[in-house]
Amino acid sequence: MVSVRVAVGVAVALLADATFPHGPWFPFLPHAWESLFVRWDAIGYLTIARDGYTSLQNHAFLPLYPLATRALSPVFGYAVAGLVVSWLATVLAVWGVTEVTRRYASERTAWLAGTLLLWNPASILLVAAYPEAVLVAAMAWSLEYCLKGRWWEAAVLAALAGATLPQGLPSGVVVALAVLLADRSVRWWLRAAGYGLVSLAGMAGYLLYCRVTTGD
Repeated sequence: MVSVRVAVGVAVALLADATFPHGPWFPFLPHAWESLFVRWDAIGYLTIARDGYTSLQNHAFLPLYPLATRALSPVFGYAVAGLVVSWLATVLAVWGVTEVTRRYASERTAWLAGTLLLWNPASILLVAAYPEAVLVAAMAWSLEYCLKGRWWEAAVLAALAGATLPQGLPSGVVVALAVLLADRSVRWWLRAAGYGLVSLAGMAGYLLYCRVTTGD
């Protein structure tokens, strides 16, 4: 499913690039196929992956996606590495969503949920050099591990979601609530607080980094 979605996205982008006149918005980008998926915020993420947080404006972008892109850049180059990270994360995201859905619905419904994730109007962000696929993958698998009662894995994945986009922070709340619902004794309250703190470590660590490096 993911390969079809990526192939269609690339084909449509190439067709649009060949058919419609180019605007003046991105004159500095190379005329390569991967540049079609590097627009707007993607430019900021790839700049961080290449140069680090060199401007105050770039601190609006959280670090996990640029770090993953930088890790693959020696193999693919920065633009393609960003796409590879997104596409691999999309595989994990679809897999995670179908696994969670399968717990509460039929196999057919689980596949439908994965298909809707891939083809909803915002799914272009899963194909482009954006962090949304990483976010959905981390949140979906954090939830799956919560449902399995594997708290450490759930908390670490929630922390990764929080280090990807601010929208990942609710995963930490879910982990803490799941631990509490499993056992409401005093000891488990303490465990819930501990796992909740681990879940918030991604965002908290980045905010601490911003405080140390920028004073803000």
